Amino acid sequence: MESNECVAGKLTEDRCRKQHIVNGLNREGHSRRKGPQKCPHIVAPQTKLYVAAGERRNISVKMQNLDPIFMTDFRCQFRVGNVEHEKSAVKTFDDNIICDEMQFDHYGIGISGGSAPVEFNVVWSSSDSSKKHTLDNVGGVAVENIR
Repeated sequence: MESNECVAGKLTEDRCRKQHIVNGLNREGHSRRKGPQKCPHIVAPQTKLYVAAGERRNISVKMQNLDPIFMTDFRCQFRVGNVEHEKSAVKTFDDNIICDEMQFDHYGIGISGGSAPVEFNVVWSSSDSSKKHTLDNVGGVAVENIR
């Protein structure tokens, strides 16, 4: 099962889903991040970020509920068809993620109505593990590459 949402556990655990398994932290006592609205996720005023074909651009998105203690290494993933590009990213003090500059070309895919969709994700890893975790993108924020 793959989902793109967070759910609250029945007891005290929070479960954030975005990969093929449910990752939960089950512990006794009160959770400091209870419920779906408290899971780390991307927020944006609009779901489509428009970028002209051939333009080099830094994509910036606002995040909520990041844990600064263990969420340290951020990267942005852009997928056009079967082609994936990964760029380094920095987190600002006000929880914005700014992706390194990306060249937005159509990469040989068919253009529908003068635009090409680019799937967008922010991933993170901790300083003690190289395993990547995808942050929830419940709003479906994506880049639209236009002519």
